[in-house]
Amino acid sequence: MKKINVKLSMLAICALIGTATITTSCSSDDDNNVELQTGNLDAMVGSFKGKITAYQTLPGTTEREFFDATIVVTKVGGDKIKVTAKAGEIYSSITEKTIAAMLLPGSKNIASATGDTNGTFVFNGETKSLNLITNKQAAADITFTFEGNKQ
Repeated sequence: MKKINVKLSMLAICALIGTATITTSCSSDDDNNVELQTGNLDAMVGSFKGKITAYQTLPGTTEREFFDATIVVTKVGGDKIKVTAKAGEIYSSITEKTIAAMLLPGSKNIASATGDTNGTFVFNGETKSLNLITNKQAAADITFTFEGNKQ
């Protein structure tokens, strides 16, 4: 089961990186001097509804997948977002994560900053969708993936 989870995690990470690469490299402007920007992450702040897949069963349940799950994204400083499960839900025990973020040039998209070990995400500013993968940083962490849309 662990080998399957690792393979799925790697596939999901590759998909997110590919999405970010396509988003940044398909601009019609030839502006090689544009740097990735931080700040102005307000577009992705709020509640998202979608599917949470935990990497392990959660306390009090035998489930790992939760549909119509809500996560809340808040801004921390000018260049980080914090992802937290909605309080009082069966999936609320997933570990909240704070992840460095950057605006992708020439788009309305926001992605995790390269090298952040807490997780990887891509927020599509056009569709208001979020794809997120968290990483285990402590033995007690309950890591997860999330796919959903802003409410």
